[in-house]
Amino acid sequence: MIGGRYEMLDPIGRGGMGTVYRARDRVLGDKVAVKVMKAELGRRPEMVRRFRSEMALAKKVRHPNVCRVYAAGSDQGRLYLAMELVEGTDLKTVIRQGKDGLPVEQAFELAVELAGGLQAVHDAGIVHRDVKAPNVIVDRRGIPHLMDLDIAKQHQTDATDTVTATGQVLGTPEYMSPEYAQGDRVDLRGDIYSLGVVVYEMFTGEVPFRGDSPLATILKHVNEPPPLDGPRAKAIPPTLVPVLRKALAKRPEERYSTARGFGMALGLARTAFSELAPPPKEPTPPLPALLEALNPLDQTIRLSAVKPRALDTRAMKAIPALIDALEHPPEPIGDVTLPPRAPGPPPDPVAVLITALKSEDQQDRARAARVLGGIGPGASQAIPVLLEALRDREVTVRTEAARALEKMGPVAQAALSGALRDHDPVVRRIAAEALARILRRKREKPESTAGG
Repeated sequence: MIGGRYEMLDPIGRGGMGTVYRARDRVLGDKVAVKVMKAELGRRPEMVRRFRSEMALAKKVRHPNVCRVYAAGSDQGRLYLAMELVEGTDLKTVIRQGKDGLPVEQAFELAVELAGGLQAVHDAGIVHRDVKAPNVIVDRRGIPHLMDLDIAKQHQTDATDTVTATGQVLGTPEYMSPEYAQGDRVDLRGDIYSLGVVVYEMFTGEVPFRGDSPLATILKHVNEPPPLDGPRAKAIPPTLVPVLRKALAKRPEERYSTARGFGMALGLARTAFSELAPPPKEPTPPLPALLEALNPLDQTIRLSAVKPRALDTRAMKAIPALIDALEHPPEPIGDVTLPPRAPGPPPDPVAVLITALKSEDQQDRARAARVLGGIGPGASQAIPVLLEALRDREVTVRTEAARALEKMGPVAQAALSGALRDHDPVVRRIAAEALARILRRKREKPESTAGG
């Protein structure tokens, strides 16, 4: 028992500063994580004062992507920290399991969420100072949590020391900002640099700088440009390259000034990348679906035209065949009798897409959501199913469903407002972002009309 309320169950991790235990809160009955610091850290009065002061700030941070701190104190001379118990896998391990980096959509989603969490830490006046992949836990739902606020430090504009509240000299060379490596003042932008390293690692599977020794790694951070070109960077989406170049700038004033700004840039890079159609893995006949739709023997469903994701230059080969088919309809074939058409009206395209949203195939669900977004307000009957798709286990499906709701505009506004009260923090966040963009466009529309 520690702190008069936390019953220790079993150790779940050890580090240079102490041991983390799975524990039970005897007051609330909840499972929590309790970090017990090394005994020598509690023998220094100034260190105890700083620990309590800075953990008081950490307790104010409440964000779905930050491990919540419940309490901090001292028990028989041992400093301890009670915090949220996050069951999952550290991001470093997740990246290693992917070998050459994470899938693009997953990496973008994690990056944007971590930027939001880091902004919440900064809003509390805290510099984390050790943002790195091992300090992020990805829970069983795929949500990242920024950990180890106990090693953070209160942000002061004139602070230059490199010692935390618990007396640890921080810094993992692979994630260390150039100014921190040189002993200069470290502020919020140092965390942004470290998060840039994490983002690079998620997309490529490796950190941008690693030398033969810690010192060699530090010197690379100080002297070498980030490897954003060449074979090492081939997995980085082209829209992300300028974003990482700014986040990994050597001089703090050339980086994003806030984690929120970095997150917005990541979101824009993701949106721009989604408009690019990746080349197919296997060659296929040009526009087979469109050519098949010209077959008079079937009843192919023809949807209204929607904006294509990108131009497939192989479609040029289909133009002569299309023109010929339109100008020279095929002659009847002998005494072939066409199959009778099914009675009743043709299938409703929106109903077909709603059914596809419930498919077991991830690509079918994502494609259906994307096409519904292209139809816009005319597909309003799909809104309840699209809201449910915000819970989908696949990031791509969630993203496309959110975009579809956003493109439906005001007709989806009431539904998105209701989703703000959902029990799932991911659904609440996605709904809030989509609703904010709808409201922003509504405000901008009268202004542009007035200006015209």
